[in-house]
Formats: sequence, C-alpha cells, structure tokens
Amino acid sequence: MALNKILQGMVSDFKSKYALDGEPSKIFEHLANYITVTKFHPEAFCDAGDFKQLIVDKKGLFGIDGIAFVVNGNLVTSKDDIADYARSKYLDVQILIMQAKIEEKCDTGDLLKTISAAKSFLGDHALLTEATPELENAYDIYNELFKYAKYFNGTSPQCHINFITAARQWDETLVTSITSAAENEIKNLFSEIKEVRVAVFGSDYVIESYSELENSVDVQINFRNNLSFDKIDDVVQSYLGYLSGEEYLKVIVDNHGDIRTRVFYENVRDYQGERNPVNREIHHTLTTPSLRDKFVLLNNGITIVTKHFKPLGSNMFELREFQIVNGCQTSHEIYNARAFAKDILVPIKIIHTTDSDVISMIVKSTNRQTPVPTEAFVALEKYHKHLQQTFEEYSKEMPLAVFYERRSGELALRKNSENCYEVATLHSIIRSATSVYFQEPYIVYNNNPANILKNRQNKLFQDDHPYEIYYLSYYLFANFQDLSSKGKFNGFIYKLRFYIIMVARCILANKTTCGLLSSKEIRQETKLIADICRKTPHKVQEAILCAKTIVDSVIQSNPTYKTKLDLALRSPEFNAAVLQQTDVFLNHE
Repeated sequence: MALNKILQGMVSDFKSKYALDGEPSKIFEHLANYITVTKFHPEAFCDAGDFKQLIVDKKGLFGIDGIAFVVNGNLVTSKDDIADYARSKYLDVQILIMQAKIEEKCDTGDLLKTISAAKSFLGDHALLTEATPELENAYDIYNELFKYAKYFNGTSPQCHINFITAARQWDETLVTSITSAAENEIKNLFSEIKEVRVAVFGSDYVIESYSELENSVDVQINFRNNLSFDKIDDVVQSYLGYLSGEEYLKVIVDNHGDIRTRVFYENVRDYQGERNPVNREIHHTLTTPSLRDKFVLLNNGITIVTKHFKPLGSNMFELREFQIVNGCQTSHEIYNARAFAKDILVPIKIIHTTDSDVISMIVKSTNRQTPVPTEAFVALEKYHKHLQQTFEEYSKEMPLAVFYERRSGELALRKNSENCYEVATLHSIIRSATSVYFQEPYIVYNNNPANILKNRQNKLFQDDHPYEIYYLSYYLFANFQDLSSKGKFNGFIYKLRFYIIMVARCILANKTTCGLLSSKEIRQETKLIADICRKTPHKVQEAILCAKTIVDSVIQSNPTYKTKLDLALRSPEFNAAVLQQTDVFLNHE
C-alpha cells in the first residue's frame, strides 16, 4: 500500500540524506529506529552503518526490526562500552525494541507477534530464530549490563517496545487493552525490568517526530515577568525573568508528552539521575507543598540560548532554534514532577544571539559552576574553532565540500545539504581520525565516539597536531560515503568502511607507517594528500576502491574472518593483518 505524500517525501529525504539503500519498507524501518533512538541520544547516528547495526531481523521472521541500548544518554553498540560507563557507578539504562510496518493499517496480529518476540528476547530467546551477528551483539550487551546491576538507577532498566505503523487510525480500545496487558505481563515475568512501556505510533507521530528532529522547533511562551538587559555586543537581545512551571514545560516537552532530549544537547552535563544529591534536593522542593512557592528563590535557574526570539504581543514570545545550556538537571526534575508544575515559578535567562563565540562562552561559563569533565568542552575549545575554519577553507577549493559542525544545528541556516556526510560532527571526526591516522579502526568498532574521546583525551586533538590530519581523515570518509551513495559498495563492503579509509590513506601516502603526528614528516604528507584530493580527485576514489580490494582479500584469506566478520572487525589481530597486507601491496607496486 502506498504511503501518503508527506511520508513518501520524508522517507525519500531520509534515504538520500543518510545514503541508505533498500526498498521503502526497509527505509521506513530505519526511519522508525532513528526517531525512537534519537529521542534518547540526539547524536546516535553518523552514517548508514549506524542504522544497519541495529537491525536484528534481516528477513523479517520474528517480529522485531531493531534493538538498541542507550546507557547514560549514549547509544551503546558494544558490550565493551558498558564497563566505561560503569566507572561512574551510575547507569541509566533504556532498552529499545522496535518494529515498523509500512502498511497503512495497524495489524494487531503483528503487534502481538512483536510483543511475544520482545518477551523472548528478554527471556529464553526461543522465538528469535534468525541468528544474526547483530542479534548476538544485542544479547551480549543485554547480558553485560546486568553484571553492573548494582549501579542501575532507581528506574533502570526501562524497556520501551515501540510498534510503529504508517496507519493514521486504529481501534484504540483494542490496541490499548493489548499494550496494557503486555506491560503488566512483562513486569511480572521480568522483575529486573523496572519500567515497561509498550506503545503503538502511527503516521502522525512519524511525521511530527521527524520534523522536530530535523527542523527547528517553534515554541510560544507567555513571558510576562521579565527584565530586558541593555545592549550587549554580539547579542541581539537578552532577558532575565521567570516562567510559570506550565509555560516552561512547553519548552522542554514535545507534542507526545516526552522530554525534548535534543534541546539539552549543548548542555555538557547529562541528566545525573534521581540519586544525585542535588537532584534529590530539587525533587524534594518540587514535591513538598510548603516549599514549591520558594522554588524560584532556591534554584539557580535556566539559561536558554536562542537564534530566534520574537515578541508576538500580549506578553507572548516565539522561540526557535534554542538550546538549554544550563539547567539540564532542573529541567528533568521539573519534568519528573510535572504534576506540580502549575504551583512553581522557574527563574530563567534568555539570550538571543547567533554569534558562535558568544554561545561557546555562555556554555562554558554557565557549566563551570559545577564539576564537569574537561573533555565535555572539547568541541568548544580554540583548537576546534580553528579546525572548523580549516574545513571551511579547504571546502572552497576541494571537489567535495565538507564542513565541521562543532555545535548541533549551527550550520542549519548556512548549509542546505541533502547528504549527511557533507557535515562532519565531533563524533564522526573522532571515528575517522582514529581509523586513518591513529590506524586503529578496531577501536572504532569496539567503542562509541564518546568513550574513545574520554579514554584518549591525551592523544586526540593535541595542540601540536596539524588540523589537516583530522580534516583529511574525514575527507576520505566523506569520499567513501559519496561512492557508497552512488552504489559502488554493497552492505558487506560498507561494514569495512573504517578499515578501507585507513588503507586509502596508506595508498595515497605510499606507506603504512604514520610516525609522530606532530612531526614535519606528517605535515609534508598531509600537504601531499591534500594536493592529490584537490587536483586529481579520481585518484582518491581509485585509492578507496583499491583499499576495498585489499581489506576484502584479508577477509577472504581467513575462514574465521569470513564466518565471524563482526568479531574480526573488532580485533587488533585483524587490524594488524590489514596493515600487513597493505604493506605487501605497496612493496609490490
């Protein structure tokens, strides 16, 4: 059955942007997973491979398309990540089980099948008949999580079972009875799961969620109690005042009643949970009747930075393209105690500016007041500002223009790109550089970018590193993605992408070694490769295609690599074998 015109356009846009392949039904599955996961981790997806690793039922046999785990606000793709997060002795765990149906009807038989499959995944696995590497990886992560159960917060783990359909309407009474019964049954069967939510979402939800995630959110608030500041350089306007709790909920809650995780992306401290002593105090104030009216005096307040703040008259203002840069903990506690929102006033500062340096200063200053890991500020540092400028300057002359978006959404008005790989993020640069110039792609397959940065903050983005090593690493990745979008690689080859770009650099440099990244030799090499990229772009594509052949030959030469590819990609032994084969190739040229 054909999708309605709006969904057709969104599916097409989504497919193009992330260079995905497959029939519309498969793209709709990826879109459903994207909407579900991104609400918990806004930067979960960098490229097509991130979507494919969540698909556990490739043949559609048992009723679950995707399984994802979000731990402390980050998508976890390897069990090795769990130990890193457990070091904080606090684990907020979300288990996301997803099924999407492109048909414009809600088939309750399919819904019941998904619920049964979810129970099987959480239990004996008997119904999950397709033994894919992605499903085995999901089992490994799930089992690993419970080794650290003593660190689970009071509401973890939570399990969300989302059945997403292109339908607009269905028998609400019947569906609600099915989902409610399933929630109660799963809670009774698996006491270790603290909260269970089984939900059915239709086309309106998909359309609204995708629009909100991809575009700016418009919010109208009644902000009658405010004081405007005098003129400040590089600031359009700024206000100090307070909002009622109900008005503030309009800022942080979406149309479906969920908290807008994405608006806290620039807030460098994730929500620390209800066990955190400060959050306990906030919660106590919000839930104690005699203290609620004093909340406005006891709380440090919220800071919102926005690129659009327009008076509409009668004390109404319109917010668009905004970030909450201070007040993540307060906002979550207000959301948790939203039943009492009408009884509180929220102190607030609103700063309207489009100047990226001012925004960075505000983020730093408002979050230095409480302990924050130094690495959380990495994209705001001077090195990254200069790296961003390096991307811009090279893009003026390179065949493929790529830009570095240090802050989420800051390029939205300047760059109207249909391809996600034309905009680099901190996470995608970490992955590319770890593969290309640190020559350790196996680290990329074993860890998410946040953990790579945390564990290697003394190696990555050092002041004496030439900016070109990060630019060129990503440029090779973008070229790989460009070739992939043109149908040059199948799904098997796409999995090898981080090894392929490592080998491509070796071919362009005509050597497998890298040496010190601060050395004169590296500066000379990056100049050479940049010249090749600029003057003879076909050689870059030839190098990538040749690199594909080399990496594939290593896999084909070892039966274990062929049968257990995902394990091979994560192993330092395979990493070494690829470099060795590359060296053989270069010495015979």
